[in-house]
Amino acid sequence: AEGFTGALVALGGYGRGALNPNSDVDLLFLMKEPAHVKENHPPKEMLGMLWDLGLKVGHASRTIREAMTIGKEDNISRTAMMDSRFLIGSKELYEQFYNKYRWDIVRRRAGAFVQDKITELNARRHSFGGVIRLTEPNVKNSPGGLRDLQAAMWMIRAREKVETLEDLASVGLINQEDVALINDAYSFLMRLRNSLHFISGGPFDKLAHELQPRIAAAEGFEGMQNQRSAELMRRYYHAGQVIRDFSDELISLAAGYGGFGKALGFKSPKTDRLGLFADAGRLRGKSFPPADLDEKPDILFHLLCRVAKEDLYPSRKVFRGLVKIKEQAPPGWFQGPLAGKLLIDILRLENSERALRVILRAGILELMIPEFTEITDLSQFDRYHRYSVDEHILHTIKNVEEIPLGRHISGDLMGLYRHLPDLHIVKLALLLHDLGKRAEDHHAEEEAQFVGPILERLGLTYLYDDVYFLVNQHLAMSRTAQRLNINDPATIRLFCDTVQTRENLKKLYILTHGDIAGVGPEIWNEWKDKLLLDLYEAASRYMLEGDTVFLSGPEQVEALARETARLESGFSVEETLEFLSHAPERYIHTATPESIAAHMELERRSGIKKLVLSFSANQGDLTGEFTVAFPERVGALSVLSGVFASKDLNIAEMIVHTFSNGLALDTIVAQGTLTAFSDPQVVANFERELNEAMMGHRSVSEMLKRRSRYIKEGGPNQHGMEPRISVLNNLSESDTVIEVWARDRIGLLYDITTALASRIINIESAKVVTRGTQAVNIFYVTGAGGGKLEGEETERNLAEWIRQALA
Repeated sequence: AEGFTGALVALGGYGRGALNPNSDVDLLFLMKEPAHVKENHPPKEMLGMLWDLGLKVGHASRTIREAMTIGKEDNISRTAMMDSRFLIGSKELYEQFYNKYRWDIVRRRAGAFVQDKITELNARRHSFGGVIRLTEPNVKNSPGGLRDLQAAMWMIRAREKVETLEDLASVGLINQEDVALINDAYSFLMRLRNSLHFISGGPFDKLAHELQPRIAAAEGFEGMQNQRSAELMRRYYHAGQVIRDFSDELISLAAGYGGFGKALGFKSPKTDRLGLFADAGRLRGKSFPPADLDEKPDILFHLLCRVAKEDLYPSRKVFRGLVKIKEQAPPGWFQGPLAGKLLIDILRLENSERALRVILRAGILELMIPEFTEITDLSQFDRYHRYSVDEHILHTIKNVEEIPLGRHISGDLMGLYRHLPDLHIVKLALLLHDLGKRAEDHHAEEEAQFVGPILERLGLTYLYDDVYFLVNQHLAMSRTAQRLNINDPATIRLFCDTVQTRENLKKLYILTHGDIAGVGPEIWNEWKDKLLLDLYEAASRYMLEGDTVFLSGPEQVEALARETARLESGFSVEETLEFLSHAPERYIHTATPESIAAHMELERRSGIKKLVLSFSANQGDLTGEFTVAFPERVGALSVLSGVFASKDLNIAEMIVHTFSNGLALDTIVAQGTLTAFSDPQVVANFERELNEAMMGHRSVSEMLKRRSRYIKEGGPNQHGMEPRISVLNNLSESDTVIEVWARDRIGLLYDITTALASRIINIESAKVVTRGTQAVNIFYVTGAGGGKLEGEETERNLAEWIRQALA
């Protein structure tokens, strides 16, 4: 532009020459004098042209001095200006800026810069999934993504006068084979990001499920949607592993510098008998493996012990040594009894997940268990699991090993972990529990068929009964706790018939925790912990005492009344006995003195004339418990579920108790925006709204229509899922159980309960389990007269009424 004496400089991705279609175009107008000097204003007409082209332009006008100041103060600007490229204008001014910036900002403060970038990188990796093998990774920011390599290059450039991978090879930090491998991986990720931007029409970097088939086809993968998506994700995981491994090595080198060209980690390291030594979280070696390998895999186990006990990961050089072991070791290392002993020895390590991760990535685990080949790097397409199948398996084992850390974990579970001598059996079952999964399946049901042949090959048949049971029943405890009413005696009887022994129960409890928590980050919480603990305790009591645990004789009622009166709650023994005389038997089975006192206070406030409620938050969790007391009426649960939905509160469980004096006492566990309910006024306002809705003064359907998520968009096929409805009369002695599988949305529970209420069907309890975009609603119901809803025609009608309500 006429009169402009500065330089136009490209920054960031544009500066690197690696701009994706909808990325920002970052420009620096480098000025000789501050921009407020009239003759030094940047050319506005240029920005106008770029905006007219539809480009998203980020721009700044700075002198060299101003650029230096910003580079010192702002981390993002600091790295953006590292990736600068001259475009037009005064090249002399640009070179002056480049040289001064490189020395004063990058090189002079290299140590602090590298540490800042490591902190930033670790935080980013954690917030974007923590691992490479996510089912929907962010190709830019997830571990192994584009940003990993960019960050590593920034750090090494702060230490060495290099700009590119080729420069690194020229100074001997990497070899030419590395350059080709890394460039190939990086180019693949760049192509994926380009495709994401073109398809989405914006800067969208998440490799979402619905986009994977289309991108896979563009990359040349063939087959059905899930099959080609699976191959795309395998390629992505391979590229991500290459990027992460190389980036971590480069970062470790940059972090360990004591001066240019000298890494502290290589100053006379103390090596073990195999020449291995620890350095900056890496297990390194001068020469590994030894030239001659023994008949037994002792050196491999020695390495894995160090990895597990010192929480290390092999350097790229040592990892290449492991691949060499895989190719050259005697066959007996990975087949037969020697392999079985090695596997059990690994599983007995406290941090066996780290050791298993190493042999899985080195290809050794699939030599020991060939069935692992099918699930290695296999993504999952159910919108529930966040990790690939093999990553999920490793996380299940890691979660078991982290039970002592106690995050959202009951004391009972921690105690079991400490005292169970057979933890390696639980971990072996977890290692095998998902071997039957395939790209076209949502969940494999035949994993247990692999157990016998695998254990026989490894000489571990003595473990068959325990491992087969755990693999075959690995979903039993989760399904029972999350879907069924464990206050129903039939539920406990059926579950205990499946589990058989208390030793099986203990192992299954630990395994189930690991499996649920291994689905994805933040899946495990205090609510799920409580569900499993309640089932574990109920099953333990039944196995010890049999059907006597279900009895509630006069002695038990009187004992509860005495304990309640001792709480100084203001209720006498006589008042408590009167309250309990109207209570259903299932209430007495689960009541505690504390809950009885709280419920009597609600009854007093209600007078069985109006609705009243109380609220308590589950600390450290995203759930809260509402207890609602009101005069019994048909359709009350439909009203409650509708009002809760209108407040964006998702009901996870409802327990209904109907007293003989007309009192309805419902306990509702909900998830959502619950923090406001710590304010008593918010609770009072919610109570008022519920009363108005219950009395018909507020329209629940109108309340729901105001919620943007309550939309019935065409038919269910539009969402790729038809509702599935099952009516079951074999899961409870007194109730019919209805299971409804449907796409999750606000108002779903309201629609179902309204359909049931319109047919005068009583809901005794309900549970809602959400799996990604899918919700499983389970209802325990009785007819108007209080009995089961039996008969083929009745069951068909029930299913049809619900299906029509969801249409």
